[in-house]
Amino acid sequence: KGSDALILGLGGGTLLKQYNRLGFNTDVIELDKRVKDVSIEYFNVDPSSNIKIDDARHALKTLEKKYDIITFDLFLSETPPSHLLTIESFQEVQSGLKENGLLMINFFGFTSGDLGRASRSVYKTLVECGFKTNMCVTPSNDEMGRNLIFLASLSDLDFTNTNYKEPFIPAITNLEKHFLDASKMDFSDAVLLTDDQPIMEHLYADAALEWRKASNFAYAEKFINKL
Repeated sequence: KGSDALILGLGGGTLLKQYNRLGFNTDVIELDKRVKDVSIEYFNVDPSSNIKIDDARHALKTLEKKYDIITFDLFLSETPPSHLLTIESFQEVQSGLKENGLLMINFFGFTSGDLGRASRSVYKTLVECGFKTNMCVTPSNDEMGRNLIFLASLSDLDFTNTNYKEPFIPAITNLEKHFLDASKMDFSDAVLLTDDQPIMEHLYADAALEWRKASNFAYAEKFINKL
């Protein structure tokens, strides 16, 4: 409780409400004012929340305070913005983190094969910036059905003694049980992502297409079953 948190990307406000429930002092950056308005009117986001309308990269460049947690939850449909996932952007994040601060990035769940090249490149870029980086995955039977959360910090953090609870699911007492073993992954084709080589859209194009197909099918199936 009392941690200073910054969320980049509001959406429907799910993460903001979770952070508020945990007692964080939370600021939010959202690109589109319409998203803010919709989240307040239809998704029960508190109108008094500190939500600033700005581009996330510009916000990182102009931060006026440091945070315990900076979270990237940035997607336009199924695509994350490539200008936030570069060495230069991650260096700007470092200047906005407190001594034991944590960067969290929500990303596609693919990590193997061609579909996982984008994830492997983000990992390689974080490590190149000096971040101690872990990859946490949400429970799923396959890569398609999961999310990948990058956990990056400049100091060693202990994730083995956690006490995280959500309604209707078991408490998480050791987050490392959900980590991938990076030593067993092949990063030989991973790319260092930089501002002057904006290729992320090409790296995750196939992964985004697969995610969209699966998402459309899942929702369409629900409607078809009701007919």
